[in-house]
Amino acid sequence: MVVMAILLIVLPLISYLLVRQGALIRQHAAASEYIKELPGGLPPDQLFISQRGDTLTAERLLGKVVVVECINSTSAGKTGERHPLFEIQEAYEGKTLNLRFMSVWEDTGRAATTADLAYFGSRFAVRENWHVVSCGQPESLLSSIDENFYNGEKKSGDSDLFFPHVVYVLNKEGHWCATYKLDDQQAYDALFNDLLYLIDR
Repeated sequence: MVVMAILLIVLPLISYLLVRQGALIRQHAAASEYIKELPGGLPPDQLFISQRGDTLTAERLLGKVVVVECINSTSAGKTGERHPLFEIQEAYEGKTLNLRFMSVWEDTGRAATTADLAYFGSRFAVRENWHVVSCGQPESLLSSIDENFYNGEKKSGDSDLFFPHVVYVLNKEGHWCATYKLDDQQAYDALFNDLLYLIDR
């Protein structure tokens, strides 16, 4: 009976209180100077297959704030430390249902296997709201990033704009709205704040 009471009453109550606490904190967040109004987003015709075998699309991610980074075959070995977004993942764990992280395999020279994606995910201890994905045409994602953040200039060869340096954020309407350099403390702090703002916007 005690176990049943814990499962049916105590655990749901704890979950509710955590989500409520997160909502109260987010009410006081304001947008930083990094937030912009941009027209583009994820390519609407692309399927993103995650390390768990589930399929994501731009449409399925509507209503979620999504932090996107670009990875490739060398990414898992680029840092001996924890992933730059690990602290944010842990801070938001259990406090919102409207945040997702996406590590998108952009290596146009080699298609990702399920094992590649799973290794990256296990290497950086990603949780259920973090998807390590491959897509059929990574060029279309890179083009969308170039057009919205870099005035159409092709940046796909610039490794400083991919993992572990830079992330791109989609708002709940599915539009790109900000980019952040994770090794810049001011930008990292702004990302943490702006996620609070965007989740409840």
